[in-house]
Amino acid sequence: MCKWQFHCLLNFLNLLFQTANISVRFSWSLFQFHYRNHWIRVISQNTNNCKRLRADRQ
Repeated sequence: MCKWQFHCLLNFLNLLFQTANISVRFSWSLFQFHYRNHWIRVISQNTNNCKRLRADRQ
């Protein structure tokens, strides 16, 4: 991903958070990636409350 695309992605994410009126602290722990079993955790409030998304490789 080039630098321009990365900045556009961050601007788009910022727009989504502002539109939904959600206050999200942007930190490294917002996403937890697990490469062995392809799980991605999106932390919504606390580290104990999260949503799991399954990302399968093709």
